[in-house]
Amino acid sequence: MNAIWSDALVNHIAERKTDGVRVAFLSAIRADFRNGHCYFAVLAAPDFTRTVFAGEAIFLFFVQLMENFPLRKIYFETAEFNAAQFAPALARFAVEEGRLREYEYYNGQYWDYLIFSVSRETVERRMAPLVRWPMHVSHSDDPNEGEK
Repeated sequence: MNAIWSDALVNHIAERKTDGVRVAFLSAIRADFRNGHCYFAVLAAPDFTRTVFAGEAIFLFFVQLMENFPLRKIYFETAEFNAAQFAPALARFAVEEGRLREYEYYNGQYWDYLIFSVSRETVERRMAPLVRWPMHVSHSDDPNEGEK
């Protein structure tokens, strides 16, 4: 659990506002303010994978990162087999900046590893208007907050 907190700029837990059900754990990691970027990781609850709730949680998180920190870009990485589930959002909001060929072995074959970015301009002009603020996002310096 400590590894999640050790390199984090900020960690959030997104909950559905109507009933407090946890939608996703979101983390901004490896912040580099000199160069204006950080990396992003998300773990959506199984019932919310590929849903509008997870998408809005991510958009809200990106908007909050850009509003509160001097970032130009948010980077994220994934294996190619995993990127298919995000294809519509990737095509609309992200730029592929890197590809490591045949990097990861999974299910009997080697897959490319992809590096994407989302720019401040994309967050402000294309993501922020889509956020309807249906989530409650909590954050804390206490790694045990969610267990209380």
